[in-house]
Amino acid sequence: MEGPKYLKIADDLAEEIRTGALGPGELVPSETALMERYGVSSGTVRRAMAELRTRGTIETRHGAGSFVRSALLEGSVPLSPDLLNQLREKHGLTREGFKRAMQSAELSITEADSGEYALTYRIPLS
Repeated sequence: MEGPKYLKIADDLAEEIRTGALGPGELVPSETALMERYGVSSGTVRRAMAELRTRGTIETRHGAGSFVRSALLEGSVPLSPDLLNQLREKHGLTREGFKRAMQSAELSITEADSGEYALTYRIPLS
């Protein structure tokens, strides 16, 4: 059985955003356009848009429409000196060498099946 129509619309729009068909800052199709595309009522479209706002995918500006939010979240979280020392020692880097290497490091956080998280990194050494 198919789920609620508003979730289908929200998921379709989220996929368009994920694939780049709708990019950051772009105007999301109007309520009228979505009603026509999916053959649904304005209430269904409004629920879909509310779902996307809840997910943080779009933002609505009164009188202007709904726009794709930037896909970039920025911020920083302090890392413990112990963790940094473990990384440095694991790879035999001096403090200065580690500092230089970290300038071009690629970091990501992954979730294991157990629900725990791990810092994944790629640090070019050249």
